[in-house]
Amino acid sequence: AAPETQALFEALPRRLEATGARPRAVELPDDFRGIADDQGTIWTYEIARCLADEHGRHRDRIRGVPLRQMLDAGAAMDVAEVDEARARVAACRAGLPDAFHGLDALLVPAAPGEAPALAATGDPILNRVWSALGGPAVAVPAGWGPSGLPLAVQVVGRPGDDARVLAAAAWVASALRPA
Repeated sequence: AAPETQALFEALPRRLEATGARPRAVELPDDFRGIADDQGTIWTYEIARCLADEHGRHRDRIRGVPLRQMLDAGAAMDVAEVDEARARVAACRAGLPDAFHGLDALLVPAAPGEAPALAATGDPILNRVWSALGGPAVAVPAGWGPSGLPLAVQVVGRPGDDARVLAAAAWVASALRPA
């Protein structure tokens, strides 16, 4: 993460404690470390399947080299590799109740750094784990980066805990709002 995101998360416990929260650091099991890559594998394979007809008939007319390269990579993937990625994601999803034991939600970085300029959507790497696991995730503004663009925390939870995560996100937004 960028220095501004690291600084945000170093200060976050004190900011939340000042409003009555009792935050604690949580270490996710080692199995979770590869989930972002697994999500990328699954997503690349699935997008190639969804656009297989267009890719096969009009590859030369697909705009953007990155999209064309992604479709090429997804079309060439071995199904066994994708199935292994799906199995690892499913195992981590099954372990979520233990990871969230005693917690309403987790606060994680929403992005590596501040929001990008309007020409881009930013790097989704920090969202991939939570997208793969299927739980709710809400980005909450939490400060400003060096270019004056927003920084955010992501409030995440277990699949099916949407109402709890929305309530936690509303509370976090209120707690982090400047006085």
